[in-house]
Amino acid sequence: FLNLNEQCVKKGMVLLFIDPAKEPTRHVLSDLKLLKEDFNYWDGEIIFVVPQSVLTPAFVADTTGLPKNVTYVIDYNNELLNSMKSTLKIEEDFPITMLINTKMELLFHTMGYRIGIGETLLKNIQMDANSCRK
Repeated sequence: FLNLNEQCVKKGMVLLFIDPAKEPTRHVLSDLKLLKEDFNYWDGEIIFVVPQSVLTPAFVADTTGLPKNVTYVIDYNNELLNSMKSTLKIEEDFPITMLINTKMELLFHTMGYRIGIGETLLKNIQMDANSCRK
């Protein structure tokens, strides 16, 4: 079980709700691969959340070429997704990207594919002292 409070307090995190079978998720993965070294320098966590509703038998949690701080989790019964949807009034437009600092403050969020999401995340991380840069 993933304790987001614990993860966040230590380092800050990027939380990405993804649908691995859809093209926008592949774009986000490619974007993070291009900026791998920059994300490796940051001491936060990048957590790919796969809601159970979009999980397929073909899914493989592949971290090849991604930053070292990437983890995949399955959101059984879509509990985390449903919690975020009600709290933030967001829709299921994957990927849903969130940057949360060590004080559990939501610094940035977006839904759907956004060009340059990796660079946008890094800029927001650099602007916030509580995002835990080494």
